Amino acid sequence: MGLGTYMFNSLYMNMPLPKEQLKFNPDWTAYWESLPTDGKKEITVDPADPPSGKKHQDYTAIMVCLHASSGMYVIKYMRERLRETEIINKTLDLAEEQGISKIKVEADRGANLEFGFKDEMKRRKKYFSIEMVKTRGIPKESRILGLVPLLENKALFLRKGMRELEQEMYEFPYGRHDDLLDALAWQLPSHRSYE
Repeated sequence: MGLGTYMFNSLYMNMPLPKEQLKFNPDWTAYWESLPTDGKKEITVDPADPPSGKKHQDYTAIMVCLHASSGMYVIKYMRERLRETEIINKTLDLAEEQGISKIKVEADRGANLEFGFKDEMKRRKKYFSIEMVKTRGIPKESRILGLVPLLENKALFLRKGMRELEQEMYEFPYGRHDDLLDALAWQLPSHRSYE
């Protein structure tokens, strides 16, 4: 997409917003070339409701980030239409690949996923910390807007070529999809597990 945000919004979204009015200003975007050596990686999962894998359903987003002293680094993500077993397997595969022990899963839409994760970990004989998180009545838009201070202060780093994530950011809240942004927002430390 070589049009730029303003032209894309004008021609395709029919919303000609200047970048100063965008929630996620493109001028704030910072990129990483190499990852810092400190910090801890985490996976967050925003499952579709229901996770059927069919074409008409929304996407499931799986996000891998490194939390370092210099900020939060987006390492890898997936945005696909997945069935429940695919969500579990792809998440656990990513956790193994990235050497991650902690996985956060949005429980509002994926409560039964917790049991599926436990069964699959038992089958694999590899165990991870599965933390089920709830929105607690906080609207999705508010959770996502919690990312703005990080981006504005150059403490959120993307890898070049993460087009789907950047598109969701620059079109928010008018874009067609926000699944990756939602999964990224679950990476914020303010989102804790429920008892």
